[in-house]
Amino acid sequence: MYLRTPKRYRPGHRERRVFNLRWFWLWLLTPIIVVVGISAYENRARLAPPVQQALESAISGVQGGVATLNAPTPTPTENPTNRLARADESWTAGAIGQALEDYARIAPAVPNMAVVHTRIALGHVMEGRNDEAVLAAESAVTADPYSPDAWAVRALVLARDGDPEAGIASALQALSLNAADPQALAFLAEAYRLADRPSLALETADRAIEADPNRYEGYFVRAMTNYYNLGDFEGAREDFTIARDLAPTLPYIKTEMAWIEWQFSNTDLSMELLAEVVERNPQNLDALYALGFFYYQTYGDPDNAIEYLNRCVTADADNITCLAYLAIVQSADGQVNDALDTYRRLMETGTTDPRHYLRAGGLLADTGSCNQALGYLRQGYELERAAEAPNPERIAAFESYLATCQPGFAPQTLNAEPETTATAEAEGG
Repeated sequence: MYLRTPKRYRPGHRERRVFNLRWFWLWLLTPIIVVVGISAYENRARLAPPVQQALESAISGVQGGVATLNAPTPTPTENPTNRLARADESWTAGAIGQALEDYARIAPAVPNMAVVHTRIALGHVMEGRNDEAVLAAESAVTADPYSPDAWAVRALVLARDGDPEAGIASALQALSLNAADPQALAFLAEAYRLADRPSLALETADRAIEADPNRYEGYFVRAMTNYYNLGDFEGAREDFTIARDLAPTLPYIKTEMAWIEWQFSNTDLSMELLAEVVERNPQNLDALYALGFFYYQTYGDPDNAIEYLNRCVTADADNITCLAYLAIVQSADGQVNDALDTYRRLMETGTTDPRHYLRAGGLLADTGSCNQALGYLRQGYELERAAEAPNPERIAAFESYLATCQPGFAPQTLNAEPETTATAEAEGG
């Protein structure tokens, strides 16, 4: 058996060096370390903050790690399916405002679910909020560019927002995806109506009804065309009734029915229909305006009228229609200061309706505030003169007030042809 034994050290095994490298590095590095130390000491005031910051960062990192280890378990996000079901239930029940709240909350979680964004857009139309409807309609098309419903609702929204030609194009895009889609046909008819092409609107609405007689949209648009474009109140009333029977909970059908019943002097029925709307949709702008209008125009009740109109402008501070009619009621009721404040708010919306400037400027002039009135009167006068069909009566009213408040005022020659047909003007418009 062999054992391994270490080799013995034998002096003189290696040659002894004359110069030792360890001493060499010692003598070389010592002066450098001394110089650096002296420099650091002399500049300690400047070097202390970065060092302190580095230490604090390190400590903060350690504390953050400990906090992360001890952090509570995050609560799970709500399942969008549950809220979607609640939103659908509210929609079916006609509580469009509540449905909108639920749909809006789940929309970010379902960016590609076109039906959610489509209902948001249509719901805003029913609530009288066109600006919000436009944004939602664009989101619906983005969610599913191949959805005929998304393009159809976008057509309705754009037409209602003052661009019927773009609405027509959007509806035609929907029909290119489904040539017999009844909703797309109906909303194409609505775009034709708002483009002042009533014959084509009626023809297209009939096609929508033929495509599916059990859907409300074709009857609704045909009623709108007969009422607003052709003055056929009987025909409109019949079609509104059919649309209401097919979709009994949708608020904008009831609101339009209220107006047609008012034409037949059935204001009590109008009020019942509107009360049903605001009971389920307390911020429905169209219904609130109609209630304010009917209370004052039919019943001579300024208190209730002002209440509903104030509810309207509380729900939408920039609602031009409600602000304009609220100022009219306040002024007629002797609430001059309130009316002037409402007119100021109305002008801040950027309205371009010369009637608003005439009423505001006229009220100021009548109360002896000509200096304040002149700005409104001049701006309104220019707007009226620049209109496609200037109204001679408003031109004369502007010139009368301007002559009173501005000595030496000379009326300007109006080159445009006067209006040849009488048009009904909504008091709040």
